[in-house]
Amino acid sequence: MKPSFYNVSIQVDENEFLLINPLSGSLDEVDKDVIELLDSWEERKDLPDSRALEHLTGRGYLTERSSDEEMALMEDMCREIHEEYRHYKHAIIVTYDCNMNCVYCFESGAWSRGASWRKKVISKEQVTRIFDVIDELDSRFPHIPKEKVSLYGGEPFMVENMEIIEFILEKGTEAGYGFDANTNGLDLKEFAPLLKCYGVSPVRTTLDGPPEIHDKRRFNGKKGTFHDVIEGIEVIQDSKIEIGIRVNVDVDTIKYLPELARLIQEKGWFDHPRMRFALCALVGCIGRDIAVPSLARIIKEVITLSQEYPLISRFRADWEGIVRGVAEPNLMSVIMKGVPLIPRSLYCEAHLTLMGYDPHGDIYSCPRFVGHPEQKIGTYEPLLEFTRNYERWQKRSIFTMPDCAACSNSPLCGGGCAHTAYLKTGDITNPSCEAFNAFIEHYVPYMYKKWKMQQSTARV
Repeated sequence: MKPSFYNVSIQVDENEFLLINPLSGSLDEVDKDVIELLDSWEERKDLPDSRALEHLTGRGYLTERSSDEEMALMEDMCREIHEEYRHYKHAIIVTYDCNMNCVYCFESGAWSRGASWRKKVISKEQVTRIFDVIDELDSRFPHIPKEKVSLYGGEPFMVENMEIIEFILEKGTEAGYGFDANTNGLDLKEFAPLLKCYGVSPVRTTLDGPPEIHDKRRFNGKKGTFHDVIEGIEVIQDSKIEIGIRVNVDVDTIKYLPELARLIQEKGWFDHPRMRFALCALVGCIGRDIAVPSLARIIKEVITLSQEYPLISRFRADWEGIVRGVAEPNLMSVIMKGVPLIPRSLYCEAHLTLMGYDPHGDIYSCPRFVGHPEQKIGTYEPLLEFTRNYERWQKRSIFTMPDCAACSNSPLCGGGCAHTAYLKTGDITNPSCEAFNAFIEHYVPYMYKKWKMQQSTARV
C-alpha cells in the first residue's frame, strides 16, 4: 500500500486542501494532517486508523499498484476517452487580410508575406472543395453529430467579402452544417442580415476596454473602432444569435476593467440572456515582439481588483480555458458542481482533429499558427494530403513528453499549450507548465473560497 502517483493537492486555505486523483476521478476537501500523512508515507512507522485507511484506499489516494502500473492504466484510460470523443471540427480561414491593425495581433506574420499573399480571399471553387473534404473526413465518424463550421481570418466579415461569405453559408447549410464566427466587429452591422438569415451563432468579438483604451489597441488606420463594434453588437443583440465578447487583458489595461464593466452594465448586457463575457490574458505571437505578462500576475491583479469592484466578477475569467485548452468538463465544474473528473492526455482539440482551411490550400490544426506555412499540417487541394507536422500534433501528449510522464499534474493540464511551448522553446513537443501552476496556485483557491462563502450564505 502506498500513495498514488497521481495524487494532486491544492492548498485553498491555511488548513484546507483539495485532494485530487485524476486516475480514480476523486476530489475531496481534506485538512493538513491528511496531506502530511500522504507526503510522509514512506517514513511513517504508524498507520492511520482503519476507517481513514479504508477511505483513502476507496478514493484511490492509496493503492497497491506500482507507479508504472498506474501510468499504464492512465494511458489506456486517456486513449479510450479521446477515441470516444474524437471527431473533426472545421474552420474556414476566409482571408488573412484584416481591416484592423491591432497592436498584439498573433497573425502578424501574415503581414510580412506581402499584400498579395495576405489579401488573397478563398474562392468559390476552394469552398466547394473544402466541403467535399469535410464530408470525407466527417464520414469517418458517422456516430458523431456534425459540428458547426467556424468562420475565421484574418477578418472574415469585411464588406468586400460579403459574396463569398454568403456562398460559404449557402454551401454549408446545403450540406447540413451550422456556423459560428470570430470577428473584430468592425463591419458586423453590415453582415447582420446575413448572419440572422443563416443563424450564425455564436458570434465572438472583442472589446479591450473603454473607448480610449480599446481605440489605442484595436484601430483601423488612425481611427478607433470601439463605437463601430458597439453598433454591430447592438444590431444583432435582439436576434437569436449568441454573442461572445472577450476582453484581452494585460498589466496596462486591467485598471480600466471597472470602467468597461460599468459601460456594459449600463447597456444591460451583463443580464442579456444570449451574451457572454470573458477575460482572456494576452498571449504572445510568432514574429512580433510584444511584452506578455505572466498569467500569475494577471490572475492576482484581476482578483485584487474584483474584490474592490465586484462588478468585474460579471466577466467570466477564462483562466482554465487557457491552462486546460479543452473547456469541459473543467476542474472548477468538478469542484463546484460535482461533475465527474475526466483525465486528459492532450491539451486541446488541435491535437485531436481540428482542421483550419486557408485561401492558399493549406490546413492548420492550431488557430494561433495559421498563416505560418511551415506549421501547416496538410493541404486540401488538389488532393487531401497531410505533412509530418500532422503526426507531430497528433502524437503530442503527456505520455510522449518525458517531463509530463513524470508529473502527477499532467492528466489535469494535458501538457499545456503547444503554441506557448513553441514561443518559449521553439518546439511544440515540449510542455508548457507556467499557466497551470498559476491557475492552481492563485485562481482555484480564490474561486473555491468564494464558492464556499456563497454556499454558506445560501443555507442561512
